[in-house]
Amino acid sequence: MRLEIKKNTSVPVYIQIADGLRDRIKDGAYSPGFRFPAESDFAAELGINHQTLRKSFRILSEENLIQQKRGKGTFVTYEADPLYRIAVVGYDMRTSSGAKWLSGLYEAFSEIRHEFVFLPVVYETGKTLKEHFHESKAEALVLYGQPPEILQQLSDAELISVPSVVINAKPSETGNRPCVDVLPNPLRPAVEHLAKLGHRRIGLITRSDKTSNLLERERSFLNSLQEFGLENSPELIVSSEGTHFESGMECALKLVKGENPVTAIICSGPTITSGAMYGLMKDGIRIPEDVSLIGYDISASLNPYISTLIQPQREMAHYAGKMLLDLLRKKKVRDTEIFQVQFEDRGSTGKPKK
Repeated sequence: MRLEIKKNTSVPVYIQIADGLRDRIKDGAYSPGFRFPAESDFAAELGINHQTLRKSFRILSEENLIQQKRGKGTFVTYEADPLYRIAVVGYDMRTSSGAKWLSGLYEAFSEIRHEFVFLPVVYETGKTLKEHFHESKAEALVLYGQPPEILQQLSDAELISVPSVVINAKPSETGNRPCVDVLPNPLRPAVEHLAKLGHRRIGLITRSDKTSNLLERERSFLNSLQEFGLENSPELIVSSEGTHFESGMECALKLVKGENPVTAIICSGPTITSGAMYGLMKDGIRIPEDVSLIGYDISASLNPYISTLIQPQREMAHYAGKMLLDLLRKKKVRDTEIFQVQFEDRGSTGKPKK
């Protein structure tokens, strides 16, 4: 084997040799356990004297890339970090919210070799979670915002041993898989804020495809209405169908233009919120003069004027990634990690019209 040795450089030959051998060891050209030829033979092959090679070997030995055994030879001991292939379910890169979740995952795995495989929406394909996971050829799984029937599939015998972490769910819903979730009653801060402003009739726009976290938000909404003594009836919750932006528009108008209109609207997600805001403004309904509007996970960069509930998406995803990495490394992890949902008043709420 001949390594390129540059003569017109101030870098000593033994360092050039060490750099070249290091690259080949880390690239896998010399696998763990590989035995180098005797120093005199290897030096002759490289076109250098054996004292120069010995200095190169000393550098690699100090970096724990090789081991020199008296009377036996010089062996490669370096083992490359494993490549972790992670199947990801439930993230949508087309949204700012999805991008935040993914940035947290990327940060968690940034210092190790990894690749993410994004699985299609399981309940729209006719295939099971197990089938999609096996097709991905991944070795670990992270899920976000899935319906209860998908979470139940984690109990499949072929998935039980797969390292998995679920975001926005509880261990009781996932076969006791490690979870990263928010505190119970996530919509309470929004309902409390509106109640203090004097609102008595508040509506919620959610989605028809009920995920575990959306069901929790609906329960939180109803419980909070009851807690603060506000009007509480089934028609106050409307579900979007199809495209969530367009449905957000339709649902918002339905809530404010019915026989008994609401004076405030809470939305369960960012796309629905954007649609609701657009639909109201297009119809000439002023925010917050005519109706107050609160979104969920609305980034300030997307719209700095919509009051919103915010869960720390990047931090939650980063923690989930670290939990998954610990599972892959056979370390013990906590059953669940809980984060706080915060309410940010950015100006889209006010007192109800008399």
